[in-house]
Amino acid sequence: FATAWRHFEASLGARRDPDFDPDRTVASLGRAWLDGDRARFRFDVRPIPGEDPELLVQPLRAAATITSVRANPPLSTSRDAKLVCAALDAQRSVGLEARLATKATCTEAGLLSHAGLEAIVLGPGPSVGNVHKPNEHTSVAQLHRAVELYRALLVRLACLVCSGRPTCS
Repeated sequence: FATAWRHFEASLGARRDPDFDPDRTVASLGRAWLDGDRARFRFDVRPIPGEDPELLVQPLRAAATITSVRANPPLSTSRDAKLVCAALDAQRSVGLEARLATKATCTEAGLLSHAGLEAIVLGPGPSVGNVHKPNEHTSVAQLHRAVELYRALLVRLACLVCSGRPTCS
């Protein structure tokens, strides 16, 4: 399995998407343990849009029985989507840098996007280096700032529904 895993990881960079960070599908072999006479492995694959995780892991099936526990499609919402434009405008309106970024994460937003809905992931405080770690935190000040941003975004979305434009200005 170790050899198959190394080949699998090496193959993940074959397709790249410069709009994403990282710009390729990533995988993590998070846990390995013995269960009687079997070795078990738990791993995670976070594909860029256009990649099928089931097809990606197919080469590993020659070395192991693979069982998918969870499969969320990658999130990809167009930069010119009305929701994205409204979110960027809302950031500017509350004095934040209008920033749009991508990253390899697993959220239910990918399911919404895959169903044809516009979806974004937006939350208070920094996530890089902070989430799923000991002492994960969000400050009260970041929560207050998020409330401002959410309010501004809701106003813009209400204007969009009423006028068909992403902003009220």
